[in-house]
Amino acid sequence: MQFLTATWASYGVDGDHDGHTDRYNPADAIYGAAHYLCANHAGQGGRHLHQAIWQYNHADWYVHKVLDQAAAYATPAPAASGRGTIAVRAALHWLGTPYSWGGGGSAGPSYGIAQGAGTKGFDCSGLTQYAWAKAGTQLHASPPPNTTPAHTSPAQARDHGWSRGHGHGLQRRVGDAREQVRLSWLPSGRGRRLTWVGGLPAG
Repeated sequence: MQFLTATWASYGVDGDHDGHTDRYNPADAIYGAAHYLCANHAGQGGRHLHQAIWQYNHADWYVHKVLDQAAAYATPAPAASGRGTIAVRAALHWLGTPYSWGGGGSAGPSYGIAQGAGTKGFDCSGLTQYAWAKAGTQLHASPPPNTTPAHTSPAQARDHGWSRGHGHGLQRRVGDAREQVRLSWLPSGRGRRLTWVGGLPAG
């Protein structure tokens, strides 16, 4: 709700107890709105609630819109089921696990590469692989395009299944396919840029 200065002076509430009543602070404005509505008998429900909202905005369409939205919020959500639920629960099991660049996979958390070499955990794709593996779906890891891991050495790449590919690149097998990345030195000379080229049929 938005308040005029005069209305706020009468109904404003310090909702977050910071010593100020600020109509632009949601913590205060929400409690102020409740105060205003209850002062207009909204707590009695039914027609009283309708009239209380109308007192705030003299437009029936607005009142109906607010009440319809409230009804939608009050409708219980359908019970979740299926593989998506399993994947979410599997991911939540690792809540609080450290982020590790290049870490983790379908088997669980692991030490990453480059910046993540000293941290056992997951990166985004690693946790996604793990969660969906628990739900019975194997996802293939793909390095994100145009990422710039610092201090990525050929030895670190080999540790993660990469071997020299065509030209200045690397490749690795992922299931029945090959993935290829192109390596180039960063302008600073302190690391390499990995650009995902794409997946190719195994051969």
